[in-house]
Amino acid sequence: MHRRLFFMVSTLVFLLATLLSVMASDLHDRALPQGIHPTISMTLDFQSPNVDDAQMLRELADIGEQQQLGIVKVMPDLDGDASAQVFVALDSTASERLPEGTSVRRFGNMPSSKVAGQSRLSAASASGQYYLLQGNQSDKALRDWTVRNGVMVAWGADSLRDDVRLLASQSSFVMSMAAALALMVTMVLYWMASKVRSRALRVLAGVSVWRIQKDDMMGILTPSLCAACLIDIVSVTVVGAVRGAVFIPYFSRILLVLEGTVLAGLFVAMLIVGMLSWPSATMIMRRASGNIGLRRSALAMKAMVFVAVLAVTAPAMSAIASADSSAREQRVWERLSNQVSIALSYENNPQLDAKVANVMREIEDDGRGALSYTFTPEMTGAPSAEPVALVTQQWLNMVQVDPAHMEHSVRVTFDYLPAEAKDIVSQIPAWSADSQTSVNMLERALYYSVSGDAIPVLKGGSDTMLFPKRLTLIVLPDYSGFSDSGFLVPAATTRNIVLTGLQDVRARLRQAGLSRQVKVRYIAEEQILQAQFSAYFAGLQAAAFVMLIVAFALTVMVHAMVRAALRARHDYPLMLNGSPARRLTESTILVESSTALVGGIIFAAIALRSTGISAAVMTGALGLLAIFISALSHILSVQRMFVGINNRTL
Repeated sequence: MHRRLFFMVSTLVFLLATLLSVMASDLHDRALPQGIHPTISMTLDFQSPNVDDAQMLRELADIGEQQQLGIVKVMPDLDGDASAQVFVALDSTASERLPEGTSVRRFGNMPSSKVAGQSRLSAASASGQYYLLQGNQSDKALRDWTVRNGVMVAWGADSLRDDVRLLASQSSFVMSMAAALALMVTMVLYWMASKVRSRALRVLAGVSVWRIQKDDMMGILTPSLCAACLIDIVSVTVVGAVRGAVFIPYFSRILLVLEGTVLAGLFVAMLIVGMLSWPSATMIMRRASGNIGLRRSALAMKAMVFVAVLAVTAPAMSAIASADSSAREQRVWERLSNQVSIALSYENNPQLDAKVANVMREIEDDGRGALSYTFTPEMTGAPSAEPVALVTQQWLNMVQVDPAHMEHSVRVTFDYLPAEAKDIVSQIPAWSADSQTSVNMLERALYYSVSGDAIPVLKGGSDTMLFPKRLTLIVLPDYSGFSDSGFLVPAATTRNIVLTGLQDVRARLRQAGLSRQVKVRYIAEEQILQAQFSAYFAGLQAAAFVMLIVAFALTVMVHAMVRAALRARHDYPLMLNGSPARRLTESTILVESSTALVGGIIFAAIALRSTGISAAVMTGALGLLAIFISALSHILSVQRMFVGINNRTL
């Protein structure tokens, strides 16, 4: 029975390792798509805000051509499914491997990627995007180019070291492995506690202690290795059949690393627990229980897992909320997938500014332009204040928010605005084209106090998406009333003004004679790619959290069983005399419950300060549940021990 139980628990642990391998393979395929066999990836961060994207892409393509690097640019599929990606070959080495129109299969739930032509780069940004290379990251020409243009580069390599570093850098992976190891150590304690009587009898029969230890270790390792082999065969077969043979090498590599970590931890636990419960003839002569060495170990394990459960409750809830926020942000960026912004290739030219401003006003007149500019507390110099957002009605339409039906928002008058919002409103006349326009803007402006991160807005001076918990929202009638170089053109170049339709905006700029001075690019490319990486950790965090709770329940059971065995000679006569098991465990339950209650209060207070009241309530509830489970386990273990002694089934 014990072998079957250990096989089932080991299967559960290795299924978790398989889940982690699937998620790691998915993340790896997003960074280094296995279908095109890249060796490294790079992300470029241009320090200069006024980068000629087309020129930088041409230079990068020339370097790839000369050095045969096989550079491929990764971008979201903005013309189709925004959750998919497209690949563009920058040099002939890459285009030979990836002809235009080729479909590349992906590992996870991402749709198959398409290979697009060079025309897809016409509105692309050179900075921030992922590039895949077949060459070497130590290529001197490529490194010289990045230094010459002041480019910060983040490299990624397809190696076991980088794989392990990726797993170790993610708290959800670490927590999952800790839960798996805790579960295996708990099962070792359970195995040794259940084998005390048979180990003692074998010592009396003259069997070598080392032989007993070896047999017990093999009894633990054999079902674990069988479970690992079974999971390996099934999972590799399923991955090959469902996803393709190209994904098997990486998946197998990660799975073996995780399984090796679990088995190594299991082996160390067996050595330590075996030493703590070392059988001897002296112990048997003194009628001492072999569980004495395990009691403190089980209690320590119980305390550590209890602390781990309480400690990770708030981070787990925070990670799940963060993943949900990232998924929501991705949905917003997907709604903006057809929106573009402009970049200027000139400096300090009022005449060109006026032409650019006229084009943007024409686009807004057609209902295809929107403003979102948020003053954060850091920008207003009031760290405790709430953000203040200037938006137009068209922005709310783009992100599908109707101010007439906004939940968690209250319409207010100017007098009830916070001081920071009043200061910003007072500056609108200085940003306006003329005094009459500023009067019209202020008369038609609407003010809202919003709570519950209901409205996405763009941070002022950048295209960072914000979901403030509290927000003062100022809805302006339009952005056309702002002056050219005083607000309108600077806001456009920082991507706080978004325009609809790539070809339409280009045509208008061409008609105004600005096609050389103004470049048009999609605003959502980099953000969609970043958001695509953020949707996978909530499920992993939840799975790891459940594993910790299961490990705690098993640890509680083992500790209660060991305690009942140690006190059997004391408790059995009292139970024969009519004493209930509840009374015999009162002192232990009282001490453990008091200690757990204090720990629960401490962790709940920490969660309240760091995360919020919901995490504090969850931490407190789990603490009370743990106290109840521990008390019930002690009572049931004493009753089971009494029945076992009576029936001679121990």
